[in-house]
Amino acid sequence: GMAVEAGLGLATGWGIAVACVLPLLVGGGIAIILSVQPSSWGWLVADAAFFALAALVEEIAFRGYGFQCFARSVGNFGAVLGFAAFYAIVQAMLPGSNRASIAVSIALSLLLSTAYLRTRALWLSWGLNFGWKASRALVFGLAVSGVNNHSSVVEGDPMGPFWLTGGGYGLDGSWVTCFVLVAALPVVF
Repeated sequence: GMAVEAGLGLATGWGIAVACVLPLLVGGGIAIILSVQPSSWGWLVADAAFFALAALVEEIAFRGYGFQCFARSVGNFGAVLGFAAFYAIVQAMLPGSNRASIAVSIALSLLLSTAYLRTRALWLSWGLNFGWKASRALVFGLAVSGVNNHSSVVEGDPMGPFWLTGGGYGLDGSWVTCFVLVAALPVVF
């Protein structure tokens, strides 16, 4: 079931990213610059591999052995809340983080932990994490946690209010994203 779970996670992550980008398009728009040089496409493949590996490392770190042992000790609910707080603390240390980004970190951690607990495997949560981050960076050219130089093909500059765009921090610092992630919890569950 690895391929099916990863595919479902990827589709869900993509859907969540689209649900966050649509209000951004309506509320202000995204100025997009395309680069179709052959070298840009090679870097796009390298960036996709980077996001796949980074999402896997993050899932192993936050829903792997430590999470599983903690869940056996304090129960699933306690582990989900504990690791959501831990993930939020780690994300709060990033330059440019704010209250919205901390709330988004908590909501994302709850969502990814729910995905893990539904299947007891990392593939669904990995696909969701990969789809969420890679689609924003590589398809829409938006910043991920304040870093906006991932895509060499598509570069997006969001326009609109800070609560909608997240400013330079990207959708990870947007209140709209927090609400979309919370709304996605029943879907994943």
